[in-house]
Amino acid sequence: MAVALAVEEGHTSQSELDIEPDHHFRHTLQLLCGPLISVIDGRIFLFHQTLKAFLIGDDAASFSSEASLANQAADGHKWASSISLSGSNNLLGRICSQYLLFTDVEDYFQNPLGNIEKLRTRPLEFLSENYPFLGYAWENWAVHSREPVEEDDRGDDSRIQQMLHLCSPHRLSTLIWLRRKWCLPKLGPEDVTRLIVASYLGLSSVTQHLLRLDTTRPNVRDGIFGRSALSWAAGGGFEGVVKTFIDTQRAAKRRSWLERLLGTGGIQVDSKSKPPRTLSVSHRPCTPLGWAVRFGHEAVVKQLIATNQVKVDDKMLFDAAKGGYLGIMEALLGTAQSPATQK
Repeated sequence: MAVALAVEEGHTSQSELDIEPDHHFRHTLQLLCGPLISVIDGRIFLFHQTLKAFLIGDDAASFSSEASLANQAADGHKWASSISLSGSNNLLGRICSQYLLFTDVEDYFQNPLGNIEKLRTRPLEFLSENYPFLGYAWENWAVHSREPVEEDDRGDDSRIQQMLHLCSPHRLSTLIWLRRKWCLPKLGPEDVTRLIVASYLGLSSVTQHLLRLDTTRPNVRDGIFGRSALSWAAGGGFEGVVKTFIDTQRAAKRRSWLERLLGTGGIQVDSKSKPPRTLSVSHRPCTPLGWAVRFGHEAVVKQLIATNQVKVDDKMLFDAAKGGYLGIMEALLGTAQSPATQK
């Protein structure tokens, strides 16, 4: 936490940070949060579990300020509903992304003296004693960056560029992270694309940006599981990302035949996975809709069904019934092509 609060705009390496010692930082936390938090064994806790619901308010109504909660209280400002969840996520996303792009942090990933194997196997919180914020930033930067970036916000182009860099499979840290997640030590940069990585991470702003580029091939499948970017987004339940694909497909339909010929082409909403023969796939879903059904993502299921470009099969109904997803079963049965309806 001390490292995160020390990161400011313009910093390019951890060596530039003015990180407070632990005993000083405890005092800083008290000034920032008053009696709402406690520090036990180096970990920060809310004073009571109900405080989270008390502090977080509607984004439109939340108070937006850099002033500490203690100062707000002294000025007569109420603490209730004073924190914007989307604003907090956006701030943390920026801090984590900036930290991961620090020159000395990137050099750490390039160190050939045993770092690679350590990064692949060790728990994230023990990655490096010299970079205490690395584990958290590495694991959570995308989680905090899923809020759409508004086009008229200042500095958003640089924010998109940050995320594009972090989604590049040619960055060693990105590749190592995917190897950890997919348990595939031999995963190479040729096996995935930026669009696949961004879709897997649920970054709608990045997928929207990439889908606008004529150089992007939206239907390319990864080289390990044979799944498209849309398939990964649907399986993750990322409604915002799925929407960017559907909107792109609708826009492609309105383009002239020449524009479609010269551009990236339409999105294959019902594209089937094409895994290698060495991978056992008899029990796996094979379309974006199938993956959304398997993991119970009802909103995504309805998004895909609404396109009228997907097929429903018996395996999907079985998966929905097995998972107890009643809403999904109703949506599948409500289609004219449902096997049960046809019978």
